[in-house]
Amino acid sequence: MAGMLFVYTRTSIKAAKLNAQRHREADGGIMNWGNEHLRRRGYREKIDDKAVLKEAFLGSPEEAAANARSAEEARLLVEAKEELERLKKSKQNDDEK
Repeated sequence: MAGMLFVYTRTSIKAAKLNAQRHREADGGIMNWGNEHLRRRGYREKIDDKAVLKEAFLGSPEEAAANARSAEEARLLVEAKEELERLKKSKQNDDEK
């Protein structure tokens, strides 16, 4: 139960921060309460809030791409180390003959 509460709390805090950031970006970098007032009453274009919760759970697409790149780099590094070890063993075997 405590784990669920922890995940819920962390996700909702992250979603609130992302939501506030999107509203600031829509207003030019600072929170404009006049624009927010008009947005809530339908006089201004609303900001897409549906993607905020998904982004809070899964992270941004940029983060996902960075993680995928780092995972690919890690895999390539492991393969290179394995190949180096194989070559070293091969050389040692050749030297012994």
